[in-house]
Amino acid sequence: MQNSQCSPEDLGPLYRLVPYPTVAADGQLRDGWLAVQPGLCRRCRTKTCAQLGAVPPQIGILYDTCPRGLSLFASRVDDGVLVVNGVLEPDRNKTSSSAARRYKDVRRLTTREYVAFHEGFAAARMEMRQVVSRAETRGVESLHGVKTATNVVMRNAERVLFAAGGNRPVEELIADAGPEVKSLYQSVLILSSQLQAVSIAHNPAAAAYGKPRSVRVHKLCFRYAKVYEPLAARRNIRVSVQGRSVHAPLLYESFGTLPLLLIDNAVKYSLNGKEVTVAVEDTGADGVRIEVASFGPGVPPAERPRIFEKGFRSSTATRYAGEGLGLGLYIAQIIARAHGAQLEYECLDQFGIATCRNIFRVKVASLPKRQ
Repeated sequence: MQNSQCSPEDLGPLYRLVPYPTVAADGQLRDGWLAVQPGLCRRCRTKTCAQLGAVPPQIGILYDTCPRGLSLFASRVDDGVLVVNGVLEPDRNKTSSSAARRYKDVRRLTTREYVAFHEGFAAARMEMRQVVSRAETRGVESLHGVKTATNVVMRNAERVLFAAGGNRPVEELIADAGPEVKSLYQSVLILSSQLQAVSIAHNPAAAAYGKPRSVRVHKLCFRYAKVYEPLAARRNIRVSVQGRSVHAPLLYESFGTLPLLLIDNAVKYSLNGKEVTVAVEDTGADGVRIEVASFGPGVPPAERPRIFEKGFRSSTATRYAGEGLGLGLYIAQIIARAHGAQLEYECLDQFGIATCRNIFRVKVASLPKRQ
């Protein structure tokens, strides 16, 4: 796995525990609580220290010297690399310039001291992750009763629909239902899918639970499009389903959450008055391709490789919509991969990053039958 250099956002509150000055991959300098960035580093234009982040996975701690004569340490933190700059290792840095030694704001840091810090920091990060994991588990377990109650409400809502409209497809019954019943059904359907998404975020393996069943993908997308119509209409956004599809591939139950997450994301970040399109087309013997497109703020090219990471929100997304945890696309990608597929993103930025056509697409086919 390729290493990436750690930023304050990657390490969260634990970054405040770093006592020494650090540098991010983009050259951004950050003070430590014990030692700040020396003036020599603040005035440096090249920031070659930022390149030390490419530490081979088999190396735990790497030492180097920058062209200005100051010492650098790099150590692995999970899949990232923490780079400490602007210090002076008195035992190893024999080539340090006299100018660097004259700076009183340069912190002396021995290799032994850095190793002790690194071990303590890694242990604290591991403990924090365990605490967070236990809290997540308790939170998900507490939702079990909510999920059960939601399923009961869903079944009752469907009974009301069938009692009023007869034995017709659910999509037709929803379209003809009164506003109260329609609103109830739509709200419960969204809640049920979101609860399932929470379970998958906590336990990605849950995306492949259960026996694959036949899914009319076009009907599923049409149902969710209808569900989001009232929400989208508040901002004068139209949601439409396009294409022809008759295939019903064998898919896990979790797949039902995938189109909902994509439509929810498209509506959330669409510009007011624009259209969200959901295109569904058959591919191959039994495959189906889904493509959800909308007009809105684009993702900067440098950030596009990270949009499916857990907790990541692009800079344009945070400016456009304050709410969000960066989980929707992460969960959608988990579901896609559980079906042997890959969720892809394309930004047609002919209008510039401020406004572009954002497209998310995925192609799925029948899973093997389980005995």
